[in-house]
Amino acid sequence: MSFPRPEVSRGAVLGPQVAAKGPSGVACIAGTPGVKLSFLRADTPEGPVERLELNPPETEGDMPFYSGPTLYAGPYFSHFGHGVAEGLHRLWAARHFAELHNARIVFQATVGAARRPWFDAMLELVGIAPERVLLLDHIARFEELHVPAQGRALGGALLLPDYLSLFPLGPIEVPVGTPRFLYVSRSRHTHSGIYLGETLVERVLEQVVAGGITVNDTLLHFAINDLPFGGVGPSGMGAYHGRAGFDGLSKQLPILWQSRWAASDLLKPPYSKIAGMLKALVR
Repeated sequence: MSFPRPEVSRGAVLGPQVAAKGPSGVACIAGTPGVKLSFLRADTPEGPVERLELNPPETEGDMPFYSGPTLYAGPYFSHFGHGVAEGLHRLWAARHFAELHNARIVFQATVGAARRPWFDAMLELVGIAPERVLLLDHIARFEELHVPAQGRALGGALLLPDYLSLFPLGPIEVPVGTPRFLYVSRSRHTHSGIYLGETLVERVLEQVVAGGITVNDTLLHFAINDLPFGGVGPSGMGAYHGRAGFDGLSKQLPILWQSRWAASDLLKPPYSKIAGMLKALVR
């Protein structure tokens, strides 16, 4: 299948993410000659909308210089949900084009952003070695910045036809004896969990500390009354929400209703009745 080749900006200057002015916006420092960076979100009824706010860089003075080809991967999100939903949809080009197979990959991060353990785990699952990836929180110049098209937008909108056919980007080793589950995606397509589902989820869950988790969506676990929320550290002790909250904040009063005619009546005094029955049995 044919996919658009990345645009190339020579001598591009990139900086970190900065505070956005508009609602649902993402802002960064960037100067990319010949290429206009973009970042789309399908978070309105109108469909995909441009959300990237570009701020011109200060090009005076010394700055780090990265030679050779670099693949532009877009904004880095330290939030797990956003990282999965909209932070990985330019990486397809690193596997699809030969000249980018070993290229450096750069994400624009906020200053001081932490590199989450689950981020490297997800990179490995899509066939990207974590050591190739740079989280940029300073201003730097790039000899060749390759800017691929964004494959998918927040909200599930596909921006490239046949984008899903690119996956998995790399071979996924499934441990022997791994159970099989069925996952239903937002687009209502059904596929085997062995494809990527539980392999990714289980590896991520080993490193995530949370009071509740929703897989393939955000926050919906709190809408299910049968799922308790435990909290983490000072945010919660025990469990609450729905029935779990009622039980956790209540003292139970056990009550037994015995039937009107019960076998235990034979064990109560007077014992003349049971004595007569025993005599009848031993005769």
